[in-house]
Amino acid sequence: MGGKSKEWKEQDKIVGQDYLIAYKGKPLTSIKKTWHSSLKRAGITRRIRPYDLRHAFATYALDAGADINAVADIMDHANVTMVLKHYQDTKEAARRNTVESLPEFIIKIKPISQENNADKNEAVK
Repeated sequence: MGGKSKEWKEQDKIVGQDYLIAYKGKPLTSIKKTWHSSLKRAGITRRIRPYDLRHAFATYALDAGADINAVADIMDHANVTMVLKHYQDTKEAARRNTVESLPEFIIKIKPISQENNADKNEAVK
């Protein structure tokens, strides 16, 4: 459990709050049923887990230029390593922009095809 989670748990103890979410006066220990019915009501048919929302938050925040230290802090990670390792996906546009930002001479280099390799191997024999 990270720093903020531990801090929140301690604060909850002080005010007598033993759980974060309640339903009909009882602690909610699972969101499975509610999660699935919410997806159904929203017309979402693909499998999405609550964790996927966390992943999307980090990815979209970083894509939008958010400070990686701030994202790690909000997600309650001790440092940015977890964010970089697990959450930062790249979008097609970001990959394209990266390639297009390369100097022109690098982009023009084409890999040798298998066909060209076969021709060169024949010439060496």
